[in-house]
Amino acid sequence: MRMIREALLHVCVVCSLCCMMAGILDYYNPYMDFGGHILILKYVLYIGVILLMVCRRGTDLHQLKRKKKIIVKV
Repeated sequence: MRMIREALLHVCVVCSLCCMMAGILDYYNPYMDFGGHILILKYVLYIGVILLMVCRRGTDLHQLKRKKKIIVKV
């Protein structure tokens, strides 16, 4: 699960950097429509962030259960 989370994190970082670069290029040259050409990257970024959130939620619940067991034992 950790490797999946790390891969998703890297994918999200790369997609977000590409989106920022396209936004900057669109600002300086709006006629090239870079924002319209990276539509697939935006969807990959959205799906990656949602999956990253779902993966993180499961580990947080697991850690919370472990903490409760430790507190009960003490």
